[in-house]
Amino acid sequence: MNTRAFNFIFDDESINYQELIDNGYIFTLHGNGTLNGWKGKDILNGGDGDDTLYGDKGDDILNGNDGNDTLNGGEGNDILNGGDGNDTLNGGEGNDILNGGAGDDTLWGKEGYDIINGGPGNDTLYGGDWNKDRYIFQRGHGQDLIEDFEFDSAVASYNEIVFENAKLADAVFSRSGNDLVIHAYANEDSVTLSNYFNYQMNTRAFNFIFVDATISHQELINNSVYLA
Repeated sequence: MNTRAFNFIFDDESINYQELIDNGYIFTLHGNGTLNGWKGKDILNGGDGDDTLYGDKGDDILNGNDGNDTLNGGEGNDILNGGDGNDTLNGGEGNDILNGGAGDDTLWGKEGYDIINGGPGNDTLYGGDWNKDRYIFQRGHGQDLIEDFEFDSAVASYNEIVFENAKLADAVFSRSGNDLVIHAYANEDSVTLSNYFNYQMNTRAFNFIFVDATISHQELINNSVYLA
C-alpha cells in the first residue's frame, strides 16, 4: 500500500506509475527471469533462458522465445507463444490462443474457448473446462497427446480438431486400448486422444475437421469404416 511510485520521463512524453499499470506496455527479459503483467494489455517478452511470464489482468501477449518457459495468461483473452524449448502454457481465464512452438510442450487452455496449437514436437494438450476448444494441427506436428476427458453433469459442446491441409480420405483412425489414434499426415505424425473410448454419457466429444469433410464423434463411433 505504501510502495514508492515513480514518474517515467522521456524526450517525447512522460508516464506515471498508474498509467503504466492501467495502459499496458512492453516488458522484455534478458537471460532467465520472471515477468508479471498488470491490469492493462501488456506484452511480455522472455529472454534466451528459462523464463516465467504471468499476464495477470487484461488481454496480454506473452512470448517465451528461447528456453524452457512457463507462461500463464491469467485473466483476459490472451495470446501465448512458447517459442523454442519445452514450454508449459496455461491460458487461464478467457478465450485464449496458445502456440507451443518448437519443442515438447504442455498446453492448458483452462477456462473459456481456447485455440490450442502445440507446433512441432511431441506435445501434451489439455483443453480445460467444459467450454468448447479448438485444436490445430499441421504436417510435421509430431506425436501429440490430447488429455481432455473430464466428467460433468451437463453435456459439453463438441471440441474441434482441425487438420490443416489434410483430407479425411487420406486419414487413418485406429483404436489402441481405450485411446483413439489419428494419422492425418501419413505415419510421421499422430494425435492420440487418451481414453477416448472409455467414455460416459457426459464425456467431452469432438468434431474432426479436414479440408474435404468433417465427421462428428457420433459418426466415428457408429461407422466402423473410419476405424482401421
